[in-house]
Amino acid sequence: EAHDDYFRGRSPIDRLIWRKIPEDSARIAALKTGEIDLITNVAYHQLPSIERAPGVKVDKRRGLRVMYIGMNTFSTPLNDVRVRKAINYAIDVDLIIEKILDGHGVKVPGPYGEFVWPGIPEGVEGYPYDPEKAKKLLVEAGYPNGFSKIHTSKGDTPDKGVPRDKEMDLIFHSPKGRYPLDFEVSQAIVGMLEKVGIKARLVVDEWSNFLEKYYGAKETGLYLLGWGNSLADAEGILPTLFASYGRGWYLKDDKIDELVRIGASTFDRKVRKKAYDEVYKYIVDQAYWGFLYDVVWAWGSSEDLLWIPRADETVDARTFRVKEA
Repeated sequence: EAHDDYFRGRSPIDRLIWRKIPEDSARIAALKTGEIDLITNVAYHQLPSIERAPGVKVDKRRGLRVMYIGMNTFSTPLNDVRVRKAINYAIDVDLIIEKILDGHGVKVPGPYGEFVWPGIPEGVEGYPYDPEKAKKLLVEAGYPNGFSKIHTSKGDTPDKGVPRDKEMDLIFHSPKGRYPLDFEVSQAIVGMLEKVGIKARLVVDEWSNFLEKYYGAKETGLYLLGWGNSLADAEGILPTLFASYGRGWYLKDDKIDELVRIGASTFDRKVRKKAYDEVYKYIVDQAYWGFLYDVVWAWGSSEDLLWIPRADETVDARTFRVKEA
């Protein structure tokens, strides 16, 4: 209900009702009939159906969520930078965006795109699709025929949920239904890796099971994940996902720790930019992720509803207005 004494003024919308409708087709049908006024996370292949319907519209916005391939860099051979670079060269990100996401993604060369401050450092271009270069790097790393197994760490590493000193299948762990077409993207990536000789077994989990393994430091090989940076600042991702004092379950690099601490310990923008640009370049050079794309989000809404889609995926009802007749 609208609050009369809200400090920014009373909302022009008297009452909001939030409904959970898991089935995509049911949500779209409810939107078209006027039963509801706004739906989120619309599947890309269903956008034309909304665009053709009278009285409703589609809103799109590039988000602050970056999709990436995480790696347990304590496992052999993922502890070899040549192998990690080979993984990046093996993946045709442009093709994934075009054919699977129907154009609803923006390739990024590193851990975040230009919408996150201080942006992409000058000169960083990332990894183009080059399967032949991927194969050469695997040969240099001692895997002329590729690989399908990993060997877990022997020492006291932060991946506490992983059995020690064990040979295991290379797993590519994917959620299903958490991000737009995440399962289909994972299938494509596994196929691309196999073409250069990296044979990963695709394991798919519902989101709760996926998180249990991820947060439990049980990932042994590769996994698909997304990170939403609501700060739109490098500090919203680097300390958490790359510094060993954050979620450093699968990576420990003293240089990253030092640079991130410098950037996070001052308000001086020049110092912060220098530190974050340097760590960005270093992360790309070390290929600590498989770098993919920023998500483009889609919403469906009534033409009578005026609102502002946000890059951080928040549906801010304070922006809602009803079009005057």
